[in-house]
Amino acid sequence: MNRSLRWMVLFIGFAAGLVFFLKGDRTTRQFIADSTMPLRHGLIRESGIQLSMRDGVKLNTRVYKPLSFSADQYPVILMRTTYGAFDFNITKRFVESDYVVVEQFVRGRYGSEGDYSPHRYSGRDGYDTLEWIVSQDWSNGKVGTFGCSYLGEVQIALAKEKHPNHLAAIADAGAGLVGKLEQNYGYFGFYENGVLNLVSSLSWFSENGLHGHSGKAKTLSGRSKAEIVSQLPVSELDERLAGHQTIFDDFVLHDLGSDWWEEEGYVDEFDTFTTPTLHLNAWFDQGIQGTFDLQKGMIRNAQNSASIEQPMVIGPGNHCQSGKMKTGIQTIGTMDIDYVDIDYWQLYLDWFGYWLKDGKGKLPKKYNFYEIHGRGWLHSNDWKGDLNYQSFYLDEARTLTESYPNKELSLSYLYDPLDPAPTLGGTICCTGNEEDISGPVPQNKLIERHDVLWFQTSALEDKITLLGAPKTQLQVSTSALDTDFTVKLLDIYPDGRAFSINDSVLRMRYRNSYRDPELVTPNQKYSVTVRLRPISYTILPGHKVGLMISSSNFPRLARNLNTGLHEYSSDEIAVAKNSVYLGGEDASVLQLPIVSAE
Repeated sequence: MNRSLRWMVLFIGFAAGLVFFLKGDRTTRQFIADSTMPLRHGLIRESGIQLSMRDGVKLNTRVYKPLSFSADQYPVILMRTTYGAFDFNITKRFVESDYVVVEQFVRGRYGSEGDYSPHRYSGRDGYDTLEWIVSQDWSNGKVGTFGCSYLGEVQIALAKEKHPNHLAAIADAGAGLVGKLEQNYGYFGFYENGVLNLVSSLSWFSENGLHGHSGKAKTLSGRSKAEIVSQLPVSELDERLAGHQTIFDDFVLHDLGSDWWEEEGYVDEFDTFTTPTLHLNAWFDQGIQGTFDLQKGMIRNAQNSASIEQPMVIGPGNHCQSGKMKTGIQTIGTMDIDYVDIDYWQLYLDWFGYWLKDGKGKLPKKYNFYEIHGRGWLHSNDWKGDLNYQSFYLDEARTLTESYPNKELSLSYLYDPLDPAPTLGGTICCTGNEEDISGPVPQNKLIERHDVLWFQTSALEDKITLLGAPKTQLQVSTSALDTDFTVKLLDIYPDGRAFSINDSVLRMRYRNSYRDPELVTPNQKYSVTVRLRPISYTILPGHKVGLMISSSNFPRLARNLNTGLHEYSSDEIAVAKNSVYLGGEDASVLQLPIVSAE
């Protein structure tokens, strides 16, 4: 058949297929879509594969192959998701780079059988899928995995299964699988220093965590959600928001130290690994600390020389923004930065080329990160952060000073859970409300609140560059049995805008241990450390360093009700008098990890 006639037949087939596509049932439409894929996109797709797992549950799977596919065998990229779609552009680019791509919906979701759990089955189902992949005649036995957020987490779950053919992973924002590893206790990325990331977790589970539901659920409007998120107890909010029960209550009713989390698949300090993994994330992602902990733990527990390779690439943006920011002025939150891009796609091809195509690619340095407002992208095999901390003491003039304050005094405020300090920016994620902006946002609206303490340096004569995790050593007391202390690190611009560039929380019951919480003795003084997330950031000359202390950051963080009862099943509240002590023997101090910008 000559070329013209072949294209005519394809065109007629495509036209006929279009009619069936529009009028036929779902199976017919899928068949036509797959049949016309070579003409429309230049690749081969086989959909509707029902792949059996070890317990007989069948998972909805599809395979993409290069158009030139014949009897050749290819390396394979596997992507698994809980959501309703994959990014076809990514799939196509991998196929065009001579990979076979396998996409799969996890059990209980979008045509896959079985009961849904975010990660109880992620490891073993991923393992069984690899067993099937390596047995196919189009597979050369070398498999890599790819994806962001949930798609990154399932890769880590698979990595701890140590399948011999899982030779490489690119896990973007995949630290949600971190459990007790490195004492993180993050669990799906929804716990921060033991405190629930309330609106992010509630929104995610309300839409994606329904029992017995095969897809994404409808939730109430942003305004209705804002009303519901303020109600108590927290454990009942998912049913009020989604209309029926989700997995959310399991997450908030199990103690942080419970063995249930390991049964659900989260990584602990005993898990071991054999897969080299490229870890991606961004400085303003709520799971950035987990990325560092995951890298550290996977290197320590590596079972072969290949799995010691655990480099990271950290950009300046928000959740799953790797490779999406272009050179020029970019806005993160409401802060502008002058960004210079790197070729993320080439980074992916190099990584997979090295491990899946016999060294046809180069490995990155161990640490690759963007210094915001500073030198841009930096690359090193040594972590130079968290080494040299400079102390700034809190004093009675509400200033941050390098001089130790001798005068002993305290600053107090009343924290009322019914009137919490509102969230402005920060690592808020996945709320479904367009008014919630992730990233650096000015905090000036909070200055006049009675329950906010505000400190600042004088204008800087020289820039200071932060690399690592800032921390605050606070001397505190509370009239309650339990309460929170929240901190925000600020970059105060010459025009007065006070951008929050980092924030964190300490729940007093977890001051010593997440596994064995301890209530406090009312009005007794305690020394506590509030550790913030890692960051690489330059505060420029003429700017000021600021620090904000309060006891809430709502609705990003679940409120402490100050009673000492269960945090999420109780609806009883108490007002707490919280105090921060300054000077004398009880100095409170901000410690910044400052590096030389040379």
